[in-house]
Amino acid sequence: MDLPRPELALVPRPTRLSTRSGRFRLDGTTRLRVTPGAGPAAALLRTLLAPATGLRLDSAADGAFVLALDPALTGLGDEGYGLTVSPQGVLLRAARPAGLLRGVQTVRQLLPYDALSARPVRGVPWELPAVEITDVPRHAWRGSLLDVARHFQPVSYLRRYVDLLALHKLNVFHLHLTDDQGWRMPVAAYPRLTEVGGRRAESMVGPAGSARFDGVPHGGSYTRAELRGLVAYAAERGVSVLPETGVPGHVRAALAAYPELGTDPARRLDVWTHWG
Repeated sequence: MDLPRPELALVPRPTRLSTRSGRFRLDGTTRLRVTPGAGPAAALLRTLLAPATGLRLDSAADGAFVLALDPALTGLGDEGYGLTVSPQGVLLRAARPAGLLRGVQTVRQLLPYDALSARPVRGVPWELPAVEITDVPRHAWRGSLLDVARHFQPVSYLRRYVDLLALHKLNVFHLHLTDDQGWRMPVAAYPRLTEVGGRRAESMVGPAGSARFDGVPHGGSYTRAELRGLVAYAAERGVSVLPETGVPGHVRAALAAYPELGTDPARRLDVWTHWG
């Protein structure tokens, strides 16, 4: 089956896109010309392309791949970018750093699909199709929610989630950290929130109202260092982490840890095994 041309399969679809003839090849001789303020975008480009391509993309004053931050490009807003690819070079421009980060993701999508691999790929010509793109997002808030309160996931999973959000130019990671079914966020003054509230005896099988349970203990929580690291990792990719903590409702996990915080301290609750 023939795969679609990369320039016709960008997600999301750019505001304006026109194709040109020819291609630009990235190889061991490709150098980046990085203007002041564009350093984070250049670092991200290198980080994302290195695993599959092995390219170093060192900096040089006469580099054919230019990343330029130009505040005068006010029409691009905070996250818009312009990308021009010709057989002679690449020019990625934006008014703000976030725009360059979005453009880096478009470069990834324009390359052969193997560029997304986490392992070295041999024998693939790393070529960009010649295009002219201007892209400005229609919505300032483009997010996705992950509920780790009910189903805990390790930090490696969260980082992979961030990678996918960034690739598709979503800019908000809504992370649901606490609910009746689990408390995943550490609070130094209240360690039992995660020690007790982060674990439940079993989980409901099926939708709310089901009478079936799996009998398997479920638990987990994050350290402060892990969450700080996640926030920094996301920021490098232009993604903001929005933590959700369910207070004062949805606090059964917290009350299992600290009954005195409830209206009836004598009442003992467990971390809820129902979905509710």
